[in-house]
Amino acid sequence: MSNFKECFNCGPLHKRQFIFKVALNGKDYQPTVPNEIKKTAKANAAQFALQELGLIPKDPNNPL
Repeated sequence: MSNFKECFNCGPLHKRQFIFKVALNGKDYQPTVPNEIKKTAKANAAQFALQELGLIPKDPNNPL
């Protein structure tokens, strides 16, 4: 089971930046790059977790 949690937001209301972390099997995975869209920030957390677990390769052109 996994859960997403907003762990960072900043900026003015019209240009807010977000970072989410995902908890997977008792471990948190949190990327470092914020995003203006919550859905994309959650997707970044999921992608970061998959990269850290070695299930997908890390993309040097898109650091998370």
